Amino acid sequence: MQGLGNLRGMYVAAQRFILGLLVGALGLPILLCVLIAVGRLLVGMGDLAGSEVVNRIGLALFILWVADLIGLVVVQAIQSLGGPNRPPDELE
Repeated sequence: MQGLGNLRGMYVAAQRFILGLLVGALGLPILLCVLIAVGRLLVGMGDLAGSEVVNRIGLALFILWVADLIGLVVVQAIQSLGGPNRPPDELE
């Protein structure tokens, strides 16, 4: 029975990982839009150095978002090849 509990724990961990990827895929674009707006505001106020810092942070978040999307697609592809989406105790 210990093996089944271990498999169930892996299933829950995989679901939480997918949820984290999904939250990142939906939340990072919103954060990027806010950073773009703040960067433009700083340019308008004459703070070019601050704008450059915000733009670099935005670039890093954009790269993170792309990696998140790639990870989400790969995890979903692996899950679709793995069979039914149920915990091991419901397979019987």
